Amino acid sequence: MEIRKSIWLLAVVGALAVMAVSAAAASAAPHWYSEGVRIPEGESVKVLTSSANLELIDEEAGAVLECSVIDAGTIVNPVGGGAGEDEITAFVNPECGLTGCPAGAAGTEAEGFNWHSQLFVDPAGEVRDLIAGIEITVFCGPFRVGHYAGSLSPQIEGSDAVFDESAGFLESDNGTPGIVNGADHIEGLAGEVITVQNP
Repeated sequence: MEIRKSIWLLAVVGALAVMAVSAAAASAAPHWYSEGVRIPEGESVKVLTSSANLELIDEEAGAVLECSVIDAGTIVNPVGGGAGEDEITAFVNPECGLTGCPAGAAGTEAEGFNWHSQLFVDPAGEVRDLIAGIEITVFCGPFRVGHYAGSLSPQIEGSDAVFDESAGFLESDNGTPGIVNGADHIEGLAGEVITVQNP
């Protein structure tokens, strides 16, 4: 009887230990770091992101938009330990090329600011940044030729937000999906190295 009681107690203790570890893992959340140091909770840090080339591919429409990117925003680790957040406050494409559009005539206009995002860990254990409220209108000269909206979840690798099919897609007004490919490099205003770690 004592042996059975001991086994039962060991099982209960073991189950509680597993629950504690699971709860700790669930409560862990990725956070923003600057120069290898976790940014203090509540401290807003201004950042710039840039890319030599991001593509928006709409296969159903037979169009590919290729643009350089410069955008600005802020990152913050919320008070209370929640996952890191950021807000994109400016998004500019200085140079673009578009299928069927004369060289130098393609352009974009970002809408719906500010774009908010939050870090999370996907089921595969990869850290991603869920960017919500994206709206982009595409132009060829003075003509509006497309509008895309939605959310994207690029994977964070080092100081880069990496976009591919796994990040989701933006939907056009015609219901066709626009896949974004490329990497957007994140850094502080003075060139500080910005990374993400969990937690």
